Amino acid sequence: MQVQTIWVADHILVSIIPHQHDYYQLMYCQGGTGKIQIGEVCYPAIAGNAYLVFPMQSHAIIQEDRLRLVEVKFTVNDDFLKEELRRLPSEFSIDDVLPLRIAFSEMKREGLSRALYSHESTNAALYLLLLRLVRNTYTPQNAPLNRESQNCLFDVSSEFSSDYSNTDVLLIKIIDYIESNLSEQITLDDLAQLVHLDKSYMISRFKKIWGIPPMQYINHLRIERAKVLLAMTCKKATEIAQEIGFRSIHYFSRYFKEKEGMTPNEYRTLRKKYMLLDMNQEED
Repeated sequence: MQVQTIWVADHILVSIIPHQHDYYQLMYCQGGTGKIQIGEVCYPAIAGNAYLVFPMQSHAIIQEDRLRLVEVKFTVNDDFLKEELRRLPSEFSIDDVLPLRIAFSEMKREGLSRALYSHESTNAALYLLLLRLVRNTYTPQNAPLNRESQNCLFDVSSEFSSDYSNTDVLLIKIIDYIESNLSEQITLDDLAQLVHLDKSYMISRFKKIWGIPPMQYINHLRIERAKVLLAMTCKKATEIAQEIGFRSIHYFSRYFKEKEGMTPNEYRTLRKKYMLLDMNQEED
């Protein structure tokens, strides 16, 4: 495998003093405020942007207000890919390019999963993300890409990208709405009206792009948000269930166990144990 994932985490960060290590680190900002220093440059953390740290490159994290990052630590075993990665800037947007967002979401989902072969799937998704990042950055002679070259760039069919500027951008609007309103009761009618699309068409297109229907995606995000809250806060499961949009603690607990193979409280105990081990490894 050309890349090997070491660690994936979705958490609210504390400030970390300048340090370096012998592996890559990719940090994606999900919200909050803070700064990420890479080398001599200090970047304001912007939601939707990612920050890449190379091996033995000094970096630090400055927490201001609940800075929440997805962190991916990994190694690269392919010399050609290492050289290509040097084309990447230290800061770039993930959310503005739909194929990047899809690849990142899949990598995050697998990285935080405990399912069979999740590590192998994380490596594959990360490799795809890195290739797309390199392709997104590389333009021969810095020439602007036309529509035909964009189709090649992202390995998508012409049908997929033919209406990328309209319908698929509207799907990003749906995703943003879902992520901002998880605590509310979201219906398919709400989503269709939001983007002025026929409900059946919206569901079909959403499933084609993201791989799952909208309501399944909503519940997936709710569980991922619950996992963060369980690991990073002392809130009771009842509070968390209400905060993420489950109106019944019993349904939340049953659905969580069905997806994660354990109850919310069991997950909290396990994650806190892993976090202590990770902190001890960082200190070593």
